[in-house]
Amino acid sequence: TVSHRGYIKRVPLSTYKAQRRGGKGRSGMKMRDEDMVTSLFVTDTHTPILFFTSKGMVYQLKCHKLPIAAPQALGKAMVNMLPIDSSEKIQTVMPMPSEKDSWNDLQILFATKNGNVRRNQLNDFVNIRQNGKIAMKLHNDDELVSVLPCNTTNNFFLATRLGKAIRCDINDVRIFVGRDSSGVRGIKLKPSDYVVSMSIVNPDMKQYVLSVTENGFGKRTSFDEYRAQSRGGKGVISIQTTERNGDVVSAHAVTDDHRLMLITEAGQMICIGASDLRVIGRNTQGVKLFDLKENDRLVSAAVLDPEEIKEEPDNAEENAPDNNQ
Repeated sequence: TVSHRGYIKRVPLSTYKAQRRGGKGRSGMKMRDEDMVTSLFVTDTHTPILFFTSKGMVYQLKCHKLPIAAPQALGKAMVNMLPIDSSEKIQTVMPMPSEKDSWNDLQILFATKNGNVRRNQLNDFVNIRQNGKIAMKLHNDDELVSVLPCNTTNNFFLATRLGKAIRCDINDVRIFVGRDSSGVRGIKLKPSDYVVSMSIVNPDMKQYVLSVTENGFGKRTSFDEYRAQSRGGKGVISIQTTERNGDVVSAHAVTDDHRLMLITEAGQMICIGASDLRVIGRNTQGVKLFDLKENDRLVSAAVLDPEEIKEEPDNAEENAPDNNQ
């Protein structure tokens, strides 16, 4: 389990016994203020876990090297487990697929703040030294925004701070052999704009773009309204960044079953269902998602799969010891 503030832990799967549907579940990761669970993976102890940083470095730890903890424990800060610089932050945590035979057939796609993208074979990141290695060469003013697994049938979707977006065929980005390249242009940006998020789109699924702005507004739009374009274009308007809305915080690919977790600068959090938002057009403002206090703003949004949603613990779990103390 990985949290928004950078804590990680592993819990034996046997801890979570099968229950009948409709139950309360059991407590998951204990959260500090302004934190939330952003990722949950099921792996085995020998699975390599990749950690990609904002400065374009990648580190690797086997799952058994991660701290084992009780379900309700906080875990350990990733920055204390990896030799990263204080100015860096972990942007993506990605377990390698359990089937090693599939590593030669899968790729990963990088996206940067300045709109560049790069595609590599997954097996380029199998053997990584303890002090890490360069995953992507970045210019001084650039940062790594996202790294996601993909295949040749996918599209990629880049969303920007000023409400523009572009959808492209993954095959428009050639597979790079080395790791020291800055990639190619994914979207052409205005001087004051930058990429805030990347999503991988499966054309065979019914998916939507869920866009969120800093003033607490957002909307859900069908991907059908975003035709595939050649990479490097200016994109199209995805949501209006008016004075009411403010700038875009993120945009995610979701289905009806997903939940969206929002967090504000002051530490307020809310979880809403994607299906709670009606589907509206692309060039629109959206609706209010979060009633923000004065001078507060949204700073982050994370998509949760149904199995990642925590339920309220029962009394037995509330009284369970915290092994992290």
